[in-house]
Amino acid sequence: MSNKHRRRLLIELAEHASQDEVNVHVSTVVTTEVEDRKSMKIHMLHTHLPKLEKAGFIEWDRDQNVVRTGPQFERIRPVVKLLSEHADEFPNNEH
Repeated sequence: MSNKHRRRLLIELAEHASQDEVNVHVSTVVTTEVEDRKSMKIHMLHTHLPKLEKAGFIEWDRDQNVVRTGPQFERIRPVVKLLSEHADEFPNNEH
């Protein structure tokens, strides 16, 4: 969770996961700057999403390019909530 993009994705899931299943399209957590967008998408697909999936925090549908909360998400939900509440205290945070 030290990476701002992973934090942003987890916060997005936590904020919208009041139902049993919430899908978040990967593009919603990728930065809007065109140059950074390509690079960030590559990092999300090859680094961030696999790490979060391996930890069980997310389930990732590669075909639809969407993520949902994984079986271990509830273990980190309190931390994610704190991160969301204090997002402005992190350097270079975009959320």
